[in-house]
Amino acid sequence: MSKAICIHPYDSSTFFLREISFALKKILQENIDIIDVAPNSYSHERTIKILSNLFNDELVIFLGHGGSNYVLGACGDYADALVSSDFEEEYPDKIYRHGNFIDSNNIEILKNNKIFCLSCNSGEELGKLAIEAGAKSFLGFNYIPTSEEEFKLKGFSATYDDVTNFKIELSNIIIASLTHAIKKSLSFYELKSFMYIYINKRMNFLVRNKEAVNRRLIVDALYFFKKGIIIYGDESLPLF
Repeated sequence: MSKAICIHPYDSSTFFLREISFALKKILQENIDIIDVAPNSYSHERTIKILSNLFNDELVIFLGHGGSNYVLGACGDYADALVSSDFEEEYPDKIYRHGNFIDSNNIEILKNNKIFCLSCNSGEELGKLAIEAGAKSFLGFNYIPTSEEEFKLKGFSATYDDVTNFKIELSNIIIASLTHAIKKSLSFYELKSFMYIYINKRMNFLVRNKEAVNRRLIVDALYFFKKGIIIYGDESLPLF
């Protein structure tokens, strides 16, 4: 039986994505390896080595931050803080920032495998790079706002609660879609179709639920998330 690997670099702003790896572990059990990449060089080097030694046709799931042509590594809790040299010496993991983890310099390690990349703008250049490097299928996304500042960049005025509600919706969508696709042996194309249907149902529910706070904003954010789902490579391959 094929295996899957789920990679989640440490970053306090993506803790909500842990629910996805928990759900995957529950259904796949010994057939999935969950790698929580710690904020240090050793953990990143170890993960790259694991990816380099994968068998063909395995499913690689990335959960975290990224850009149009890269996935970011782990980031310590105080990476952006001004701290003393004593603090840096005593808590190196807390100030660690890895930067690019997967990009054009090493993306060939994904050769012959299938990729589900939940990171910001991974559906732009990164997916193309992965297929050019020999990956078989790649499902990525467009812009995924997960903070008030990121919502503002797209013209949305979102509160902390709005962002939290969107994160909950996002996590539930990914959990429902991946678990359904794995159980039913769906192809990448069928997974995308299921995500469309599931998101549409959530949007309709929110529109009808007048008690939902700021539901118009969440519906708009879900719509743009749905429109940003893109597949590169062979969309007929089964996800798992």
